Amino acid sequence: MLVPDGSAATVVQRIFEEYLAEKSLQNIADGLTSDGIPSPGVRRGEPGRRAAGWSKGAVRSILVNPRYAGRATGGGDGGSSAAIGCRPIIPAETFERVDRIFAARRVGSTPHAATGGNRYLLRGMMRCARCNRLMQGTWNNGESYYRCRNPSAHSTHHPRNVYLREQAVVDPLLSWLGATLTARGLSRTLSASGAPDAGTHQLAVVDAASRRLRRLESASEEEHALFFRSLGMRLTYADASRTLRVKLQLESGVLTLRSELRV
Repeated sequence: MLVPDGSAATVVQRIFEEYLAEKSLQNIADGLTSDGIPSPGVRRGEPGRRAAGWSKGAVRSILVNPRYAGRATGGGDGGSSAAIGCRPIIPAETFERVDRIFAARRVGSTPHAATGGNRYLLRGMMRCARCNRLMQGTWNNGESYYRCRNPSAHSTHHPRNVYLREQAVVDPLLSWLGATLTARGLSRTLSASGAPDAGTHQLAVVDAASRRLRRLESASEEEHALFFRSLGMRLTYADASRTLRVKLQLESGVLTLRSELRV
């Protein structure tokens, strides 16, 4: 569940109504944020998570969740399915209308759809340092960008839009990975952080990642994206200093590496 009991029905119904009234996901998210409605992460009370506005990804997650139409699903949805059980919040026909709209828009909706390319290599990994929200992919002048849009934020704390060009990140990121994912690079990185020397298993993990990295020279965009995701990567962009904090968790925490890059 993305929204717990209590005000769940009102928020969910509003999202479905506004989407069927042809509001975009981003406009719906902006409206919820502007009206002071807590975002899903805040509602769950996740430890250590700062307050953040709604993202279009959070809105979309609600619109595609069949539980809101009273339909049980086989898998989890990142929260407590017991929050509403299978009691419908919106009519089944409303959910089906939204589902048809999404299905129609999936066909040829991205510039790379015809070639099967992965439009955003770092989708779901890039956060804004100002608000800790996931930055959303956006296409501009034939290039991929990541954007954090928060129209209700105070101008001295958060600009209306924070943009980051994807290629400005990928090149220095690959360069850093190439220098770090070696026995010597790993030793240097661990020494600089005061961590103990790498063990045999950690060295084997780095060697395997290094071999995959070398194969990327002739790989597709999709393979690049899968490689980045396999590293357990978390990226945080600070627009004021144009720096990128990088955190890797190889093999679910067997080895954690951090760095800060200029982008």
